[in-house]
Amino acid sequence: IDEHILGGHLIYIREQFEFLGEFFQMSHSERVTGRDFDTEGAYFQGNIKMPALISYYRYDFINFAEGDPVFLWFHLDIEKHTLGLRWDLFSWNALKFEVNQAKRQNEETSYGFTANTSFTF
Repeated sequence: IDEHILGGHLIYIREQFEFLGEFFQMSHSERVTGRDFDTEGAYFQGNIKMPALISYYRYDFINFAEGDPVFLWFHLDIEKHTLGLRWDLFSWNALKFEVNQAKRQNEETSYGFTANTSFTF
């Protein structure tokens, strides 16, 4: 299988607002059959910065190419919306809370809540 990966990102930063986006396309070509498969994915996120807090919205998706032998186990497309709040407690520690709505191909919409803490040193 031949593979080509095309990707790019966009970042726009201001004092109180930030926009991030990334897109990729993975193309696979089977040498024996000559079949081609294109899988695409992206995320787009907007942040509003306040002192010690960052609120954000993120949209991401992956559209898997049907029949791609590389992604046989990951064949269900997904689309997800996330709202989050990050609180920087210290310069080395942050708390993050997220709620999300995800929709997989041929499945019911699911909802989730995540809370985590991150450390750096």
